[in-house]
Amino acid sequence: YKVDLSSAKQASQSAIDLMRAYADGTGNAGYDKTNVLPVNLVFDHQLVKVIINVTAGTGVDNLTGLAVKIKGMNTTADFAIDNPALSNEGTPLDITPYNVPNTSTFEAILLPVALTTQTIEFTVGGNTYKWTINNNSNSNNVTSLVKGKIYTFNVTLKKTGVEVTGTITPWESAGAPTGGTAN
Repeated sequence: YKVDLSSAKQASQSAIDLMRAYADGTGNAGYDKTNVLPVNLVFDHQLVKVIINVTAGTGVDNLTGLAVKIKGMNTTADFAIDNPALSNEGTPLDITPYNVPNTSTFEAILLPVALTTQTIEFTVGGNTYKWTINNNSNSNNVTSLVKGKIYTFNVTLKKTGVEVTGTITPWESAGAPTGGTAN
């Protein structure tokens, strides 16, 4: 399966979220179709969600016209359904995250990655502020983006730099596994 997380795709996050489903109707490997137990499908996220909440700090008057770019992230990969892994990741490109309407919150779906030099640039009022993502004051000290997790970063832009705090949470289940009848 071809994965494309380029900027053009970020506006429709549900369309690019990659989930893997697996089923086991017997509690063992395989499924016995004479068994009357339902087949439960279990879904898990294969990508990462990042939420960036931006506020204006000392020396930054307002956030009107704020533009955000995530730099140094791969945007394409291949996903093998039979062996759930992402491979053949493409060349790193800039990603423009989705700006939640009427807010200074930005969201992106990204490939899992060990964080090294990847940055986020914030441009507002003719100034550009740069943050290297693995340089965060989060108590978890985020050094990689792990599949199935949501990373929420609270970013304050200051004339003297960028201040960041945040949290990491698992993506929530859509509820109990659902079943069906396969004949």
